[in-house]
Amino acid sequence: MKISTRLFIILAFGFGIFTVLVGCEPQGFDNYNKGVHYQQAGQIDLAEQQFKIALQKNPEFAEAHLNLGLIYLNRGWYDGAEISTKKAVEILERTQRTWVEGSTWQQTLSIAYNNLGAVEIGRGIEVESQFDFATAKAHWEKAISFFGKAVELNPSNSVAQANIQRFKNAY
Repeated sequence: MKISTRLFIILAFGFGIFTVLVGCEPQGFDNYNKGVHYQQAGQIDLAEQQFKIALQKNPEFAEAHLNLGLIYLNRGWYDGAEISTKKAVEILERTQRTWVEGSTWQQTLSIAYNNLGAVEIGRGIEVESQFDFATAKAHWEKAISFFGKAVELNPSNSVAQANIQRFKNAY
């Protein structure tokens, strides 16, 4: 009888810890949410600051990397966008987990691949303006590949689908 009681207590305690660990938010989650709020409000500098704080608290926070990459993409800083977004891709593929409520990790990863495609489009436009059409074509092809991966991960990603249609005949 004593063994059964002890086993029950150990199992109950273990289940309680498991529930807390599975249900808890990652470090930096509050900063991430503030960053999303600022981003949606158009306060991009404040959003960037909050995403960086979230990443200082938790370097494995894929969504913070992803949103930081989007800020850099919108600013035209393609190297920074690529680094941040590829870090998000690496984390999402390794952990197969997202903190975006109502989304799967594949949907979040699909967004990341679409953003990598947008980085390549931006780079292609830059070199095309310098009449380097061969390099621009290489960027376009890489972009189409990223958009294709985005659709493969999430067939309902209409942004990636539209990007494929828009850019597949660029060259």
